[in-house]
Amino acid sequence: MDKTAAPVVELEHVDMTFTQHKGIGQKPIQIHALTDVSLRIEQGEVVALVGESGGGKSTIGNIISGLLKPTGGRLLFDGMDVARMTRQQYTEYRRQVQIVQQDAYAALNPVHTVLHSLSAPLKQKKRVHGRKEALKRVTELLEMVELRPVDQFINKYPHQLSGGQRQRILLARAISLEPRLIIADEPVSMIDVSLRVSALNLMHRLNEQTGISFLYITHDLATARYIGRSGRVAVLYMGQIVEEGPVRDVTTSPKHPYLQTLISVVPIPDPWVARNRRKIELKSLDMPSPANPPSGCRFHTRCPYAQPICEQERPVLREYEGRNVACHLVEEMPGWSLDDYRRPDELAGGGHDGL
Repeated sequence: MDKTAAPVVELEHVDMTFTQHKGIGQKPIQIHALTDVSLRIEQGEVVALVGESGGGKSTIGNIISGLLKPTGGRLLFDGMDVARMTRQQYTEYRRQVQIVQQDAYAALNPVHTVLHSLSAPLKQKKRVHGRKEALKRVTELLEMVELRPVDQFINKYPHQLSGGQRQRILLARAISLEPRLIIADEPVSMIDVSLRVSALNLMHRLNEQTGISFLYITHDLATARYIGRSGRVAVLYMGQIVEEGPVRDVTTSPKHPYLQTLISVVPIPDPWVARNRRKIELKSLDMPSPANPPSGCRFHTRCPYAQPICEQERPVLREYEGRNVACHLVEEMPGWSLDDYRRPDELAGGGHDGL
């Protein structure tokens, strides 16, 4: 990874506000989906974006993929402001950033075969010429995503494929145009649990073999930790990044109280751990409305450690112990570690590594 080169994609203080019209004579409602979000994705890097449903994860993915234009801030591709690109530059940017949707069945045309679905974008972008060349390239793509033997899949329709197989077709379509970044939006949430590791391993292998960067969007900390084991994670709460850094450091020893709370409630099938691990009691279980977000730190209405400054001033992301944290009180925050999940005998022997 070349740290001297510009990142593939960079968000600079991005805001995204949606206007919801209620009806004639009623005042429109402003939905603050993202506020002051900054994020870099380097060439060949895997970044996991984690947060609750409705927190703004997919909105970030849609902005980076060019499907949404931010209402504030800048989106940079290779150091160039996307909003100032020429038509030719913008077309190339859209080719270089591909997205893998959550619902693989809805993302594939039900009346088109696998061959047609994969060859159409290749022909449209003039990456292949003629049926013979298209067939050869589609065969290579199916081999890359481990759909073998190819003859059993190439002429099938989406309804003839399993959920995991359809997801692999979407991955094949994404890599067919040789992008530099793939946005995987909840790609395994609709796949049977027994097949998820296989799909995650496939994305990890594609990252290592092709150098394609991945933005992996999920609400599942375990899959984020697995696919991004050598990358970074950014934790989103109500449209703001509250903690960002190396996956292992952030998920093993979280500093922000929101992330501490998330990890502290992960079910562990061990009665000893359940009885002895430190619990974090929230002030409130209710999620504030994005149409009327809290002042200051958006987590202060639920945070058990909140002080007056948390209500008055919005914290900014700042470096602390090898990661970035948006918390006024991070230096005074009680320590928390994944070791809270382990028995004394496991700690003595090195313990386990994973959620």
